[in-house]
Amino acid sequence: MKPIEILTQALELIAALTAAPLFLGWVNQCRAWLQNRRAPSIWLPYRGIRKLFHKDAVIAESASPLFRVAPYIVFGAMVVAAGIIPSMGTRLPFTIAADAIALVEWPEVRIGHAVAPQEPEGQLVSNGVKAPSNVP
Repeated sequence: MKPIEILTQALELIAALTAAPLFLGWVNQCRAWLQNRRAPSIWLPYRGIRKLFHKDAVIAESASPLFRVAPYIVFGAMVVAAGIIPSMGTRLPFTIAADAIALVEWPEVRIGHAVAPQEPEGQLVSNGVKAPSNVP
């Protein structure tokens, strides 16, 4: 693994983390425009994040350790998901995980599309139920 690949992966993660609130603001603007309402600022999600970082955490004394760690786990999962999707390059450290996910998902997609979903067998296969062999 070359240092440039690691740098590209880091830049991809930073870009995804900084651009995500911008896309949320854009979607909120488009949604407001489609509903003939006044649109909020595109920077509103950034203001909300800044406000949340300045708040103190309020956690009950009887809260389990899982309750305390859950936000970090969710954030980490989102960062890993953003790193798996190759958006700035193809030879990145996390692309191996994307290949593994694609290989695991491929048989299910192939079986689901082999049978028409309108047919009873197709509905069973798409729901993950094994279709009986004697269905006419």
